[in-house]
Amino acid sequence: MYHHRQGPVATTVAAVFLFIFTAGFTIGSVVSFNGWRLSQFVQAHGVLTQATVISVDNIQHQGRYGTWYTADIDVLLKDPVGGQSFSTVNDPSAAYYSQGQVISVRVDPNQPSYSELPGTPNNGAGSWIVLVVFAGLFLFVTFHYYRELFVRFRQRYHSPTMAVTG
Repeated sequence: MYHHRQGPVATTVAAVFLFIFTAGFTIGSVVSFNGWRLSQFVQAHGVLTQATVISVDNIQHQGRYGTWYTADIDVLLKDPVGGQSFSTVNDPSAAYYSQGQVISVRVDPNQPSYSELPGTPNNGAGSWIVLVVFAGLFLFVTFHYYRELFVRFRQRYHSPTMAVTG
């Protein structure tokens, strides 16, 4: 198998870009994981109550492979949670409720302005797991490039041709 070594500038540029991608996937993983954890908490420990729909905002998302929708549903809670009567229900798909319609919601007891529909978590585990896998792959490749740079610079500065002659 033929292996072509890149020059020091190309290796450095690649290492920097790989570091940026690794950082992006890592940050994305953390944000996605926290969203998933919040959804798990609200689904398991959220206060189940009835709420009256005030308004529905379907949000269009454009991706590489198509369009999908999420919804923010503003509601008036039948029974206040944590002293708060209003909440926003986060729906992972489009919602078609009418103003004044009564729906069941799970309200986050720690942050009553956040709610989800019972049995419909806003964030699934799939997204953060995929991001962690990509972050790990990029970390592995990034480590390889930085190792290569370290070896090159070490050889360059410890080379007998770099000795200063008087």
